[in-house]
Amino acid sequence: MRKEKIGDVYKIEVVKNKFAFAQVIYKGLVRVFAEFYDSTTLFEDVIHNISDVQSFSVFIHKEYLTNENWVFQGIYESINKELPVFFRQDFFDFEDCVIVDVHGNKKRVKPIDCIGLERSAVWDTDHVVGRLKNILLKNDDENVMTMLVKLK
Repeated sequence: MRKEKIGDVYKIEVVKNKFAFAQVIYKGLVRVFAEFYDSTTLFEDVIHNISDVQSFSVFIHKEYLTNENWVFQGIYESINKELPVFFRQDFFDFEDCVIVDVHGNKKRVKPIDCIGLERSAVWDTDHVVGRLKNILLKNDDENVMTMLVKLK
């Protein structure tokens, strides 16, 4: 099994002949670029424009390292050096919200401050592919919808 390295890029088949790219930006954390390409497109062909592409960053289960649908493309310098922050919210007390960074630093905030942030969670590869497929088809993603911050 390949060992994860920051900068690793993977090509992910979303639907037949439609692919997206993901890059490891921190241990267990990938930035997934929600732009879709055909099978002949290489990451090096799009790297200069990819910073403008819609993306999301999620922690991912290490199964992606052995998933045949995630094909290693090479190691590239990270597109965006800024690491994302995530939120945690108590399921019984919605006012109890925390923003947390990848180093574990926490800051108590109001739920409204978490709008637009990803919930801190570990995704599996199928859910990441499903999310990409929903973006491609312009459908809401049930997993994303249930993980949005709750305001009331």
